[in-house]
Amino acid sequence: MSVIYVNGPAGVFAGVGNANAAVFFGWTDDRVRITIDDGFNDVFTDLGGDKIPVDKQWMANQAFVRGDFIQYNQLVYRQMLNRISKTGIGEGVVAPGDIGSLMLQEGYAYPLWIVASYAGKPVFIAAGMDAGYRFYNSFLLGPEDEERSSKPLKISLVWNCLRAISTAGALAGGGTLFDHNVTGLPPYN
Repeated sequence: MSVIYVNGPAGVFAGVGNANAAVFFGWTDDRVRITIDDGFNDVFTDLGGDKIPVDKQWMANQAFVRGDFIQYNQLVYRQMLNRISKTGIGEGVVAPGDIGSLMLQEGYAYPLWIVASYAGKPVFIAAGMDAGYRFYNSFLLGPEDEERSSKPLKISLVWNCLRAISTAGALAGGGTLFDHNVTGLPPYN
């Protein structure tokens, strides 16, 4: 049976607390857009010529999460903006050694949770709707747009989410971009 799914307001949590603990960031103004971007390489052979590929080679994926916010935690926003803080000086300052930093390897990425607040409704539970997304590694990609006027301050954000690469076990050499586990999060505040 087909069902009309309504996620409800999207609550966003960022793992910018101590030891990447989840902290509530805010509610989207209208909706959140999640784009899973698969990477492909063209495969050419002499049989097919050098203009049109004879096949495509899948080369993993990444995600982009976009949202507009007017109800959010400014302190969490500032933590996310301060992408690479070797000096503790803060956003807008590029310290020696900042340029060229590796977002995952140097520990600047954090988990990001997008929670579907209506997922607990009986009709959606019965229909198998997921409760949201947990992205393992994310960071603000920019540009961050701020609309400042006599209306509520609106910010538009874009996160880039990359896979957590596995080095052992069944997924060694693979990795996980996201799952739908949004349990254990702190309360919305």
